[in-house]
Amino acid sequence: MAPSSQPSSRPLANFSPSIWNQHDFTSFSLDDSVIDSCAKEIEALKVEFKDMLTSSSDHSVQKIVLIDSLCRLGLSYHFDHEIQLQLKQIFEAEIISFDENRNDLHATTLMFRVFRQHGYKMSSDVFKRFRNDEAGFNESLTGDVKGLLSLYEASHVSIHGEDILDEALEFTMTHLKSLVTQLSPHLARHISETLLVPFHKGLPRIEARKYISLYERDDSRNDSILKFAKMDFNRVQLLHKLDLCHLSRWYKDTVDIESNFRYARDRLPESFLVGIGTFFEPQYARPRIIMGKLVILITILDDTFDAYGTLEELECFTNAMERWDIDAMDELPDYMRPLYEILLSFFDELEKESKEEGRAYAFSYVKDGWKEYVRGNLVEAQWCNAGYVPTFDEYLKNGLITSGCHIIPLMSFFVIGETATIQAFEWLESSPKFMTALQTIGCLVDDIKSQKFGQKRRHVASAVQCYMKQYGIAEEEEAVAGLKKMIANAWKDINEEWMRPSAVSMELLKPLVGLMRTVQEIYKLDDGFTDQLSLKDSITSLVETGVPM
Repeated sequence: MAPSSQPSSRPLANFSPSIWNQHDFTSFSLDDSVIDSCAKEIEALKVEFKDMLTSSSDHSVQKIVLIDSLCRLGLSYHFDHEIQLQLKQIFEAEIISFDENRNDLHATTLMFRVFRQHGYKMSSDVFKRFRNDEAGFNESLTGDVKGLLSLYEASHVSIHGEDILDEALEFTMTHLKSLVTQLSPHLARHISETLLVPFHKGLPRIEARKYISLYERDDSRNDSILKFAKMDFNRVQLLHKLDLCHLSRWYKDTVDIESNFRYARDRLPESFLVGIGTFFEPQYARPRIIMGKLVILITILDDTFDAYGTLEELECFTNAMERWDIDAMDELPDYMRPLYEILLSFFDELEKESKEEGRAYAFSYVKDGWKEYVRGNLVEAQWCNAGYVPTFDEYLKNGLITSGCHIIPLMSFFVIGETATIQAFEWLESSPKFMTALQTIGCLVDDIKSQKFGQKRRHVASAVQCYMKQYGIAEEEEAVAGLKKMIANAWKDINEEWMRPSAVSMELLKPLVGLMRTVQEIYKLDDGFTDQLSLKDSITSLVETGVPM
């Protein structure tokens, strides 16, 4: 007989209902002629800017300025090959004249950041010229707002041991914060947003949307590139809306959260945000939708273990998941059966596709990763039921799995196709520094922002509480500061592993960095996934409101 329990014994979370009208998503339709017309004009603009990129007459610094503009305006995906070729040639030939730009803080920091963000390990020694060995960075720089902002952005692509960039981060933060009140409202807003989420850690589509607005006010703007950016953003947005429409119909017809999972968070567009964050390019419609489905299922599973199920029921569900057999559904409580059936159907479809493509090995990694995710959630439920506060080391070891930042990367490898060879999956499963850093960020950023909501009810101890216990810390603020330092170090690990030659293809690493940027966006103010309101403007800008032409 399936286990049962009285509702009063359940750790109910009372999540707020969705702020979105689901009908707005399911009713969207797209006129192909609109996309086709837009695509023709975009193709003509692509030819123009491809010529500009490949022209040998441009000074290398000007070329890098163009590359940065294409990146920040969300257009660089059109020119991946050309950009990589130009940067490789410039970097290897060492033809950038730093003597010529030695007093230009903005030019130096821009070149440094662009090379680092594309995997080229440019030396941070270029910043020594802006320092006084005894007094630190020259105070004369404080009047250069553009240069300060560029230096702040560059400090976020640092790796371990670069004390000069750590110093640059503190120097620029201090002075930019004091300058905000003295600037125009538009520039002040841009600086405040950048201090909250720098470009390197920002979600590309959101950063593009913001930068289009900033670039439009720049007297030195190129009107053709501005038009290109606006048209392309709106075209990609329409395609994303169509993907969200397909996902919404599956959500309504298959998941039916109102009927089946009233205790769980109803978070459709927030889940789709992960799809956009990992695979925003137009050609990745299927990966976007699959990633959205996965995050929806992760959310329901997480809320089942964290905010509804009793320990006996959760142990039963975990055993059924280990069996991976539809007959095991008979042993589950009635309310768990729809989830189990939906999960098996979702994964069985992926398994069938992988076999047809001759990539059965890829699905086996996903399947094992999902089982590990479920087991990790059971461990947390057992800790909660026993009132056990684990050490921080214990908590983090399990949290690297339950954050979802293990199964989501596995799925990103699965959906990207043949690029993810069996060797790539083996690398991912070998706990490389890149993955450990990614999982650490995913676990801790979430916990810092969500722990107060979680502790309002019976809930497993948070990373903050476990950190306080292990290190004998009395003040929560001190523990949070320690966790933020771990997050900063994890980003340095990712920056190091991004440098060429990378352990696996950058095509595989790029969605993983996108996942981290999505995490940063969701939790930049609070737990935007649970509370929603702090994330509403971001989602609206991505899938609802186009850029005015």
